[in-house]
Amino acid sequence: MPTVNPTVSPSPPRADAGRSGLVDTARRVINDQLRGLAPSLVRLVDSISQPQDWKQQVGRLHDNQDSVFRRDLQEIKGELTLSVGSGLVKKLLQKIPKIKDLPGLDGSLAVNLKDQTSHTIRVSQKGTGKAAIYIVRFDKMTMVGAGAELGGKAETGHIKQLPGGEAEGKLKRESGAQLSHAMEYSFRSKADAARAAVILERVQTADLADDYLRRALAGNPVGLAVAGVMEGGVLPMANPLGLAGGVNPELMHAAGVTEADLRFLEKNLFSQSFASSAPSRVAAEGKLGLWKAKPLGVEVKQDGALEGRKDLNFTARRTYYYQQGDIPPQIIDRMDISRIDSNKEKPLAGKAKLPSNWMGQPSLDVIDDRGSRVVTMSSQISLAPGTKLTPQVLATAQAKPGTPVDVRLTDLSPDLGPRQMMPFQDGTIQGRRDMTRDVWKIDDISRGQAAAVMPLLVLGSVDAAEAAVGRPMKHDQSRIDRDGYHVQLPFKFGADKVIAAEATLARATGMDDFAGPRKPTAPAPQKLKTRLVVQPMEGINVRSAPNGEKIGAYQGTAFLGTWGETRFDAKGQEWQKVVGLSQDDKELVGWVRTDLVRTYPMEMGAMDKVGRINPSVEKGMFRLYKVQDDDSLWNIAKKNGWDFEALLKANKGHVVNPNRIYRGDSIYVPK
Repeated sequence: MPTVNPTVSPSPPRADAGRSGLVDTARRVINDQLRGLAPSLVRLVDSISQPQDWKQQVGRLHDNQDSVFRRDLQEIKGELTLSVGSGLVKKLLQKIPKIKDLPGLDGSLAVNLKDQTSHTIRVSQKGTGKAAIYIVRFDKMTMVGAGAELGGKAETGHIKQLPGGEAEGKLKRESGAQLSHAMEYSFRSKADAARAAVILERVQTADLADDYLRRALAGNPVGLAVAGVMEGGVLPMANPLGLAGGVNPELMHAAGVTEADLRFLEKNLFSQSFASSAPSRVAAEGKLGLWKAKPLGVEVKQDGALEGRKDLNFTARRTYYYQQGDIPPQIIDRMDISRIDSNKEKPLAGKAKLPSNWMGQPSLDVIDDRGSRVVTMSSQISLAPGTKLTPQVLATAQAKPGTPVDVRLTDLSPDLGPRQMMPFQDGTIQGRRDMTRDVWKIDDISRGQAAAVMPLLVLGSVDAAEAAVGRPMKHDQSRIDRDGYHVQLPFKFGADKVIAAEATLARATGMDDFAGPRKPTAPAPQKLKTRLVVQPMEGINVRSAPNGEKIGAYQGTAFLGTWGETRFDAKGQEWQKVVGLSQDDKELVGWVRTDLVRTYPMEMGAMDKVGRINPSVEKGMFRLYKVQDDDSLWNIAKKNGWDFEALLKANKGHVVNPNRIYRGDSIYVPK
C-alpha cells in the first residue's frame, strides 16, 4: 500500500501564537498538575474498558469482508417524573374495563435528557490471500437526545402470588442529534493491523479520560476556565486523531501512546469520515416482579423485563479519501435511511429503596439484534491531485451537475434459532445472532431516479424499484456467522418516581464471519416433509432468498415440496423454501411467501416431471390422459365421450380447481 501524507497531524500543534503569558503559565501549571493525576485516571478508565487481545482477534480473519470489532458506549441520562402527567395516565388506565379493578394500579409519565459517547474499533479484511489488505477503522460518536416514557403498573391475581407481586408496561419515544467522526487506516499484514488496533485502544482510553475530566471541570466557572486552557483538541466530540480533535498529551503518555505510534498510524492513514444523524426510537417494555423483600425497612426487589425496540436513523456522511500514489484524493457523499430492530432483555434488574424514597437500581441488559434495513445513496466527488483536507474543502466540495449516483439496499435477516452462550465476566450470556445479508444495488442512475427508488426500497419493494429505473438491481447474498455479545450495565439512582439519574456502560464485541451466499439446493425428494399448494390463481413469484431477487414463478394451484425451512425477512414477513415446477416446466428451488401457499395432503397431490399427479390413484384402475394446450376437463370429456361428472370425481384429489388445469397434468379416466 503506498504511503499517504495526511494534511492533519494526529497530534495537532499547540496554537500558542498570540496567547498572553498568563494563559501560557496557566497551561503549564495545569499540565504539571495533570502529569501526576493522569496515570491514576487512565488506570481507572482502563479497568472499566478492559483491553482486548487484538493479535488473537485479528488472527481469526480469513476471508473477504470478515471483521472483528469492539464498541464501548457511555451514557448519562437524567429523568424527571411529572406528577400531574402521571395522575392523568392513572385516570386514563382506570377507564379501561379489564384494568380499572386491578389492585395497585398506578400510572407514570417521565421525560428525560441523555448524553452519549461511544468509540468503535473494527478491523476488516478486504480480498483474500496475498492480495488481502486490512482496514482498521476508529470511530467516535457523540449524541444528545430527549425522550418520554408513558407507563402503567398493577398487581394481578396470579402475579400477586409471586414474591415480586406486580407487572409494569411502558411505551417509550426518544429522538436526538448525533455526530460521528471516523478514521481508517490500511495495512498489508495482520500483524500491523493488530498493532494499530492496540494503539487505537490506548488512544481510546486517553480520550475517555480526557472527556471525563473536561466534563467534571465544566461543573463550575473556574473548572470551565481550566478546561478551556487545557491542552488538547478544539472539539471534544471530534475523533481524537482527526481534524479538530486531540487529547491532552499527558493523558496520551499515561495511556502508553508514543510519538512512534502516532507516526505509524499517520503513515497508513486512508480516510476520514464525518457524519451527522437524526436518530429516533420507539420502544415497548414489559416488566414482571420476580422477588421482593423489606429487610430493616429497605425495600429490595428483582425484576425481569423485555423491551422491543425500533430505531430509525437519517444520516448524511462525507468521507475524504487521501491520495494513494497516483490516485488523486476524492470525496464520497452518502445518505443513509436505516431501520434497526432489537430486543433489550433484562435477565437481572434489581432495585433497593430507602424509607426516605431514595433508591438505587442496577441491572444487566442483553441486546438481541433482530435485523435491519439500510437504504443508501452515494456519489463521488473527484478532487485535484494534491488537494489537502481542510475545513473549507470539507464544507464546499460539490459534485459536478449530472454526476450519477449509486443506490443500495442492505437487509439483515436474523437466524431465529437458539443463540450460543458466550463467556461474560464469571458466567455466560446469550451471544449475537447469526444473520443473512441481502444486498441489492444499482449504479449510475440520476438523482431523480434515486429519489423515486429510495422510498420504494425503504418499503422493501425491489420489484417496484426495478420497474422505476427500467433495469434489474444486482443482488448478492451472504451468510454472516457472528459470535461475541452486546450488553449494557445501567445504574439508576435518585428519588423514586420524582427525579433520577442513570449511568450506563455498554460493550459490544465479536467477529462477523462472512461465510458466502446461501445457495438453494434441492435435497433428495424422500426428505420432503410437507406438500404445499399455490393459492393465488395467477401464480406466485419465486425468489433467491426471503424478499430476494426474482428467479421464476410457480403456476396457480401447483404443488410444491418443502423441507420445513422457514425464515423471516427484515419486515417480519415469513418465507418458506420450496421446490416445484416453474411455469416453463423446469424444476426450481427457491423461496416463497408462506401466506401465499397452504398445506396439502402428500398422498393426494404431487408433481412429476411435467405436471400434477395423484399418487393415491397412480396404480389404480384408471386410464391416463396428459393435458395438452387449450384443454379443459369439459372438453376432454366431450371429445372422448367420457362422463364429465365421473371424470371430475376421479381427479378431485390433485385438480384443486376444475377450471385450472395445465399442460402436462395427469387426468385419470375411470375404466
